[in-house]
Amino acid sequence: MDHEYIDIEKPAFRRNQLENDLRRQIKMRTGDFDEPLATEQKLSTTYQLSRNTIRKVLQKLQNEGLLIRKTGFGTYIVPPEQRPAGKVKLGRILLSTRWNMNDFFVQRLAAGIQEYTYLHSTRLEIVKSDTLTLSSMTANYRALKYDAIIHDRPVKSQYPMIEELSRIKVPQVTLNRSVSDIPAVFVDHNNTVCQVVDFFHGLGLQPACFVDMPWNEPIFEQRQQTFLQELRKKQIPNPENYLYVYSRTGSIHDKFTEYVRKHPEIRAFLIIRAFMDTALQVFGELNLKIPQDVSVIMLDEDPRRPEFSTLSVFREPIRQLGFTAAEILFQCLSDDPPQKGCIYLPGELVLRKSCRYPYQ
Repeated sequence: MDHEYIDIEKPAFRRNQLENDLRRQIKMRTGDFDEPLATEQKLSTTYQLSRNTIRKVLQKLQNEGLLIRKTGFGTYIVPPEQRPAGKVKLGRILLSTRWNMNDFFVQRLAAGIQEYTYLHSTRLEIVKSDTLTLSSMTANYRALKYDAIIHDRPVKSQYPMIEELSRIKVPQVTLNRSVSDIPAVFVDHNNTVCQVVDFFHGLGLQPACFVDMPWNEPIFEQRQQTFLQELRKKQIPNPENYLYVYSRTGSIHDKFTEYVRKHPEIRAFLIIRAFMDTALQVFGELNLKIPQDVSVIMLDEDPRRPEFSTLSVFREPIRQLGFTAAEILFQCLSDDPPQKGCIYLPGELVLRKSCRYPYQ
């Protein structure tokens, strides 16, 4: 393979270096906006470029609304709040995730982000979150190697890095996790649980069971508490009996089999997608027919799996999650930055053949 060598002696290289250095100054400047940049003469000497080339680079950044020239005084950096939103661009957005691109969640998320960034001529790069460090991320941001970050379900060990990056004004959004006052976008699982409980209750399919994962994160704890509260509202005795948070130790299959046998009164299940294979296997072994014996709704969907095609699902708005996250990053650069706090996106209940109706 032929390699393209960069000749640092060429004026084109020095011109690009000047532009990148100026953009770096503009990005990292947090105060002293009354202090002018180096003079054209000094820049010409430092970068060994003609005064005419220096003026062209400065004019380009002025046209983008990043610099302002004051006759007789020099060239100044425009404060962030005064820069026109339409002139400020994000060149590259990082999607930080601990999952790989085979994960259906990540695929839909990336598609949503790209749907927005395509309209703004912005590149999306997906990186593994466990390879990121504060020092590398800070250095890469200052070197203009990325302009903003979307954190996909970050783990708690990443929170200090995210908070430090926020302090140096790196535009960031977190997904399904809340870190300090950084903008966050969530799938509204509380609304999901309420809708499913109401649906089952309206069909007389009570009690209902919620099978959830055992992750120690607020998003899971909140939706589990919401489920219990909804059962209490429906006056279901001992609602704790119908929240099944599976353990990742021992035999998941055997433990769920024992649970289902112990609770023959359960007539409906809301089950997370990651557990559905186990649930279907157990129902089959116990001769529990769907929907004749138990009704099933899967939390989120996976159209890649034909065996799931007849299951009712609560479709999560993952593509919209990515689109909204990208939209927020662009708002961070505008005169109307996003409000602090969380945005919750509702999902959609899609009914198929796995729910039994009263007339069936």
